[in-house]
Amino acid sequence: SRLTPGVLFSPAVFFLVVLTSVFVLFLQIWGGIALLYAVMSDKAEPFWVSYAKSFSKIGSYLWILILFYFVGLAGSTFFVLPGIYFLVSILFALFVFFDEGVKGTTALQRSFSYVRGNWWGVCFHIAFVILLGAAFFILCRTLLSTFLPLFSVKIIMNFISWLFLYPFGLLYFFHLFTAIRSRKPWVREEFIHNHFFALVAFAGFVIFAVMPFLTLRGASKFFPTFYPDALDLQKFFSFGLTGQTTS
Repeated sequence: SRLTPGVLFSPAVFFLVVLTSVFVLFLQIWGGIALLYAVMSDKAEPFWVSYAKSFSKIGSYLWILILFYFVGLAGSTFFVLPGIYFLVSILFALFVFFDEGVKGTTALQRSFSYVRGNWWGVCFHIAFVILLGAAFFILCRTLLSTFLPLFSVKIIMNFISWLFLYPFGLLYFFHLFTAIRSRKPWVREEFIHNHFFALVAFAGFVIFAVMPFLTLRGASKFFPTFYPDALDLQKFFSFGLTGQTTS
């Protein structure tokens, strides 16, 4: 019998793989929020409690991430340095949201207030964590690549990232946020005008909307997509037989 790509990549199978990928992505996001809630909580609670209590925060969490992305995009479009400055300054927006209960652009502005005056120190800590994580990632990927196919290595590294790199980075930046917040207790009580970051995020949205019409590759430069991962998952579960034949 012949195993053809048409069998594995039929519309029904592809739809199922994409649907599974979306579901897995949702679980990853929810898991990240639950972990962040557990880190920020003063109580030692079972993991299922963190999941239950963090579920209602998914919308606000995603909204802050979207604003974070658009602010970074707007800053990076007008030379790279403003984008780096903005991204470092609003790094703690999610911690502010969980700790102080403020949402949206207010969380971004309050993070900016905390980082102001400590920007270079925060930037140094970010660079340190990125270099450390990259070294660990490259080492694991190199070792796995010696005896596993590339698509299997990619999936395993995704699991390693979520099991080790993400929790480590989260704890590291939580302690950094706690240290910076303790130096500026008055920021928590400030009345913040958040119009600036609202305008910057709107500019980022406009850039995001018009960029596909200004580049040959269109939105592929900016849209995060799970399609390659979905295809790799399909290859993984078919044991890499895509396109091969058997007699």
